[in-house]
Amino acid sequence: MRARRAVILTIIAASCSPGGAVMCGEGTQQAGSSCIAIDANAPADASPAAVGRYTILAEPKLAASSGVRNRVVVTGTLPDGSSATDHIVLGFNRSGAGRYSIPTLRLGELGATTEFISCDLATPGCAGPLTLTVALASAPTVPVAHVDVELVDPIVVDPARRCLGGGNVLHLEGNDRIFSGNTTITNATFEVVLGFGEVFSVKVTPTGGTDAWTLTFDTRVHIMYLGPAAYENAGKAVQYSPYGIEELDHPAIDVSGFGNSCSELSGRFVVRDYTLNGNGVQNATFSFEQYCEGSTTAHLSGCIHYQP
Repeated sequence: MRARRAVILTIIAASCSPGGAVMCGEGTQQAGSSCIAIDANAPADASPAAVGRYTILAEPKLAASSGVRNRVVVTGTLPDGSSATDHIVLGFNRSGAGRYSIPTLRLGELGATTEFISCDLATPGCAGPLTLTVALASAPTVPVAHVDVELVDPIVVDPARRCLGGGNVLHLEGNDRIFSGNTTITNATFEVVLGFGEVFSVKVTPTGGTDAWTLTFDTRVHIMYLGPAAYENAGKAVQYSPYGIEELDHPAIDVSGFGNSCSELSGRFVVRDYTLNGNGVQNATFSFEQYCEGSTTAHLSGCIHYQP
């Protein structure tokens, strides 16, 4: 009789988990807030203390949107310096925060990559701190590495999203002498002044007006195509001429309008998309931030999307 009672108590203890944790059935294991199938090919003798060092990498701020895939990379190194080839399980510490596109992976020489697809910002309790974890498939409840991130408004991660509502768009936010306020311009003429592989310059003239905004982005210093990337430590763009190009030692940016411009500036810009074809610029989406005359507070930021 005592033996039978002990079995019943064991079942009850296994079914009740503090904090409302997910309980997984036979043949499955917990990964974050979900149950996944146990990988039958996973090594059974892996010990986190004996296997090596593991790292999970992600941007410190992840977009809180169910439509955005935030990249996550896991790497592992064995004690002898070679790459780990373990089966791993990815998890996180906050129920309902999202899911991984692939929650179980096998490491290789370059590690392994997946995406974290967050809950939506509009969902109460979605935004905020989150810890992403990685464990060996042989010990899925024992994290061997973690990274602390924060789920935030997707605009924080990708400011260009403000300009992707359809059509040609220029969005500006500023508190300097060039512009003070917040505006989105769609009713305007968008004219490409320069549209080469390393230089994009566009003039935006609001309908009914004579003054215009001019935006120039230049990566000739890199001798490379204006490809999707973040270009840091940008300085003032110079006048481009096919007959004489002033040498640059930095990426270049220049956003000016209505007769206002910077004599000296610093800033950065992000190319989200820049596509050329035989007819010129086919698509351009940039976000930017610039500071005039050495200021570290007053600035002008925004984004532009152009598609003829």
